[in-house]
Amino acid sequence: LAGSVEVVVYGEVYERVASLLQQPSLPLWLKGHVVQEEKGPKLVAQEIASLETVSPRGPSRVDVRLQAATVTREQLLKLKGILSRHGGPVPVFLHFLHPREEASLALPKELALTPSPELISEVNRLFGYPALTL
Repeated sequence: LAGSVEVVVYGEVYERVASLLQQPSLPLWLKGHVVQEEKGPKLVAQEIASLETVSPRGPSRVDVRLQAATVTREQLLKLKGILSRHGGPVPVFLHFLHPREEASLALPKELALTPSPELISEVNRLFGYPALTL
């Protein structure tokens, strides 16, 4: 599952985060509201921060969405290793995506983790698409 949405940043918010927006590979945390427009939905940003700075607030869960038709046993074993290296309190859920359905699996507490930009990067690089979301 992949997609994109245009994010609109106005005035005061833009002034506060302009330096972050000039770093294309920096993972960001966004809060805003969705506006439906003729060309598709847009997210109007109300808050933007580096993911590293919001980690203490942290997400309540981590979701890893995998294309069931292409995921391999080897990738799953590597994923387990990655998750083990990032141990922490946040539960992880795997979602195996099929064209018309989804199967979800809550991973054991031993694989709970602490989200970080490195974790996101490692997991997404392993699968070749943005599989991990917070």
